[in-house]
Amino acid sequence: MSVSATLAEIEALRTRFLMLPEPPTVVDYWLDIVVTHGLKGKRIHDAHLAATMKANGVTGLLTFNVADFPPDSAITVVCPAQ
Repeated sequence: MSVSATLAEIEALRTRFLMLPEPPTVVDYWLDIVVTHGLKGKRIHDAHLAATMKANGVTGLLTFNVADFPPDSAITVVCPAQ
């Protein structure tokens, strides 16, 4: 996908979904998740999403990649097939 096509897709998403702010507590939550679960590589990006959710009080995530997210008592991760 070209850069301009990617930008267009991102802009379309921004009009359809609420973008959560990233309060300072995200970094603390993120580091805690990474260290607690010994994460590395691509899973760190998923941990950042989970930390952002936690910092904003979002308690549920619908994804086809349930196994990519570390268990966290504050967030319920559900696959649409379930």
